[in-house]
Amino acid sequence: MKRDWITIASWTWIALFVLWKLYLLIQGQSLASWLDVTNPSLFGLLFTLCVVVLIVRAVRKRGVA
Repeated sequence: MKRDWITIASWTWIALFVLWKLYLLIQGQSLASWLDVTNPSLFGLLFTLCVVVLIVRAVRKRGVA
């Protein structure tokens, strides 16, 4: 299965985001700060965008939409 650069970039960003959040958790940041939707970060917005892109591309690939 050939992967395109958008899929690779999205999965890479998701992995980096999760690793960064785990690092901050190990450093002592509270878990509640992950769920603070009133103060979104650029990293969190990009993470959300990557997830949406992967979902939309999966639906398009299957021909459902």
